[in-house]
Amino acid sequence: MKLIAGIVASLILAQAGVAQAESSSLKSLQHAKALCKFFDTNGLSTQPCAIASGHNIKVWMNTSSTEARGFCPIISKTTRDAKYELSGWKLHIFSPYSGSNSIAFCNL
Repeated sequence: MKLIAGIVASLILAQAGVAQAESSSLKSLQHAKALCKFFDTNGLSTQPCAIASGHNIKVWMNTSSTEARGFCPIISKTTRDAKYELSGWKLHIFSPYSGSNSIAFCNL
């Protein structure tokens, strides 16, 4: 439960740092970058998070596919609760051992 509370607090703080964007697509991209920064700066990722074409966020975590599938709905709900504008975006979680195959993904 502490981990979830920490995730929520960190994402809300990151959201506060997102500048007001002129367009919703620019704001959405800024929110995607803030989510990547969250993964990169909190020691959750094993390599830098990446924003890919087609509204995809790729993060590499040292976790199992079972844990990643459990983590996905938490991140999805938390980003919505923190008012991130990520409708249409997908988070893809990779393992350092999964090569180019994601071990979990979720709609944000």
